[in-house]
Amino acid sequence: MIPGFNVDKRRHERLKQSALVDFSDGNIFIRGEIRDISLGGMQIESLRGLPRGTEIVIVLPIGEATKIRGTVRWVRKEGLKYFMGVKFHDITPDLEASIKDVIQSLFWQQVRE
Repeated sequence: MIPGFNVDKRRHERLKQSALVDFSDGNIFIRGEIRDISLGGMQIESLRGLPRGTEIVIVLPIGEATKIRGTVRWVRKEGLKYFMGVKFHDITPDLEASIKDVIQSLFWQQVRE
């Protein structure tokens, strides 16, 4: 790695957007906000954090409720808020199409604002 040169290892472009999202680890339900989203995962901001490695189910906010499974990859606390990076998994072609629909919907919502 070249000093001062950051390599982005993400395979998917991320849309920076804010939208409500609900998620659960199977024991508790948490409401948060999407900070960015791609086909591979998302960053969530919430008042409650979950430990790295926690398996969660996310309910995507646009159109019909779409449930997607993911794993918390990192957690950062800033003041009272938690920021979590979540990697999606078990993505079927239908689920990928739903994620694309959500991303497109959020993009057009952002353009209209």
